[in-house]
Amino acid sequence: MNYKQMRTAMVNSQLRTCDVNTPWILDAMSKLPREEFVGEAQREFAYMDRPLKVSGDRMMAPPIVAGQILTRIAPSGGEKILIIGGGSGYVAALIAPQIFNLHFIEPDADLLARAKDNLSGFDNITFVDGDWTTGPHDKNADFGEYDVILLDAVAQKAPEALAALLKDGGKFICGNDDGATTSLCVGIKAGGQVKLVPKDPAYMPFIDALSEPAGFTF
Repeated sequence: MNYKQMRTAMVNSQLRTCDVNTPWILDAMSKLPREEFVGEAQREFAYMDRPLKVSGDRMMAPPIVAGQILTRIAPSGGEKILIIGGGSGYVAALIAPQIFNLHFIEPDADLLARAKDNLSGFDNITFVDGDWTTGPHDKNADFGEYDVILLDAVAQKAPEALAALLKDGGKFICGNDDGATTSLCVGIKAGGQVKLVPKDPAYMPFIDALSEPAGFTF
């Protein structure tokens, strides 16, 4: 199977046609072997425009969503980012070369083990024990404030504990479901508050831990 050819087709037919045109994103997604981040049985579908099951009930979003997330992060090089629900590490592998430091939380033990293997070549990624709604479990550790927090799932309300970890002016990115469609949302923290704004129609995975309201509204 020619995965390189499939990556090229993905970039041209899925990313470029949906306004994901930032050169470094196209370059990274044309080179990173996405098939290594899905299960063996799913490899032939890795570049299709559809979500894929990666562990139990967990789904991996289509390639376009990764491109949209990277576009919304718009890194400048010095960012400190927290990813919660990083799955097998695909988005982390794409963004890590563009930033200063990345903290990675994945509550699913199987996916975490796969992510550690997939991301072993990066020296700026730290794996942190934590969960979907409160972030890092070690409250005595000084993780500092983040420039960007990516909650890679649908959240009807942004958890206050996570927003508290974001610096003023920082970005909070997650999915949202309005009952009809799911969207990628971005919020900028100002005055201690984050107002999430839908930006792109996008599939994001649903997580039971985030199904109940967990903080402020938007």
